[in-house]
Parts: sequence; structure tokens; C-alpha cells
Amino acid sequence: MDHFRLTVAKLRLAPNITKHVLVSDVAKTFDVLGWFLPSTIVVKILLQRLWELKIDWDYLVPPEIHDAWAQRRSELPLLAKKHIPRCYYKKESLITSVELHGFCDASERAYGVVVYLRMTDTNGEVQTSLVTSKTKVAPTKHLTIPRLELCGAYLLAQLLHHVQQVFELPVSLVYAWTDSTIVLSWLNRIGCENVEPIGAPDLAKFRLVDMFTACTVRNVKQCIIKSFTNVTSPLRIVVATVAFGMGLDCSNIRRIIHWGPPNDIESYIQEIGRAGRDGKEATATSYYNGNDLNLTVLM
Repeated sequence: MDHFRLTVAKLRLAPNITKHVLVSDVAKTFDVLGWFLPSTIVVKILLQRLWELKIDWDYLVPPEIHDAWAQRRSELPLLAKKHIPRCYYKKESLITSVELHGFCDASERAYGVVVYLRMTDTNGEVQTSLVTSKTKVAPTKHLTIPRLELCGAYLLAQLLHHVQQVFELPVSLVYAWTDSTIVLSWLNRIGCENVEPIGAPDLAKFRLVDMFTACTVRNVKQCIIKSFTNVTSPLRIVVATVAFGMGLDCSNIRRIIHWGPPNDIESYIQEIGRAGRDGKEATATSYYNGNDLNLTVLM
């Protein structure tokens, strides 16, 4: 099987390492798909440290950075022993299903994401393959770990969206994973409460389902409406109050579902009037029981 391998040039370790020398060596790294980012991100962190210290280009780097860079350079030849399969799956396999799985994580110094392809063949055998990854150094301005985890989730959403379009996979076969319960809580609250963590307006455009209520902050509302009315957007379902449906100008709504009975038939006709405005078939469904009817009469 063909493999991709990393070619590591022999770099002479200069006795005196300046900022210019270090940046020059780092610029020689070419890893367009991010397969070796766990190694190169360490060097980027060293570079950020140099900028924080405001060291001039021709000045010697501090001993701790010199030693860290020297150790990293001595370990570079080990990367040449690693290889990445050129094909995502075995040529003899008959693939029946394909999924994209992305993972994100963060630390105080950096955050990163990785995307894998998960395939199942006719024999039920599961194969996984590394597709791509990305990393970013944490901002010099101090951010909490949950905030950095959220930045990682946003970066993962962007990368998954790009890979999903390249592979032309439906959104239902794309999965994003994080081990941060705080980030999951934030993502569930975006658009349904008066909270707006960093990246909230941008994260909304990657969601398949979203919520729209009176408590939704204005810029998130605008993002939800823009995404929902765009036929190329992954956002296809909006759980909302009546106010959202009444004010929405979208011609291709195929189905409206009401939870509970309407106040009267006239109101119901107005509320479902947003469906099928393009002249194509659409359906409207209302779910309720006898107790709901009694409650409506009392109100």
C-alpha cells in the first residue's frame, strides 16, 4: 500500500540561535494537511514566547528557548519513521457507509482539532483514516480553558464544514466531539438564552437545528434567519415561538409542526401560511390532546 512520508532535511544546529535563525528554520516546515501538527505546534508556541519577550531579530534567544528548540530539532528525524496511508480504505473493500468524525481539545497554550473518516464495508469491518487537522496557539491575552475549548469547537466546525463539502457528504453523516461539558452547555444555549460566549454568532451557522425565542440575542437571531433562509446552509430545522414563523420570509418551507392547539382557526391559518410559499407541496401538523384543548379554552 502506498504511504505518505515526511522528508526531514538535515539541519545544522548553530551554536548561537537568534530569533532570525529560529523563524527561518520553522518556515521550512511544510505540512499542508496538518498530519504532524502535534510536533510543529510546540515550535509555534516557542515563537509566540519570543514575540512576548520582544526580542530583536539578531539577538540570541533565552537559554530555555534555545534548549527547547535544540531538543525539538534533534527529534525531527523521528517523524520520518511515521507514515500515512495514501488511500483512505483498502482497495479490495466494498464500502457501504462513510462518516466524518471530528475531535477538538485545548490547553492553556494552544488548541487543536482533527478529522477522521470512518468507513464500514460489506463485511461489517470498520476502517478509519486520518484526513486533516489544524492547530492554533492560544492568544497572548489570557483566556480561560473553557473559552479556549470553545475556540477549538469553532475551529472544528469550520474544518468539518470544509471537509464535508469536499467529500460531498450529507450533514447527517458528520459528527463533532468535545470532552468539555461547559462547551456543550454553551452550544445548547446559543440562541435560546441571553448568553453570547465568544464565537456564538459564527457557531450558529454550522448547526443543523437551532432555537429562536424572544430571549435570543439580536445578532444570533440575524445569523439564524440568514442560515435558515440559505438553501446551502446546514441549518434545516428551527424550534421557535410563533413570532419567528410569522416574521420569516422563506419560500421553501416544507413542513410546520405545532406543539399544542392554536387559539383559533384564523390564527392557525396565518401561522401555517409560511409553508409552501414557493407553490410546492407542504404539510402542517399539530400535536395536542383533550387536556390541551381544555387549557386553551380556559386561557
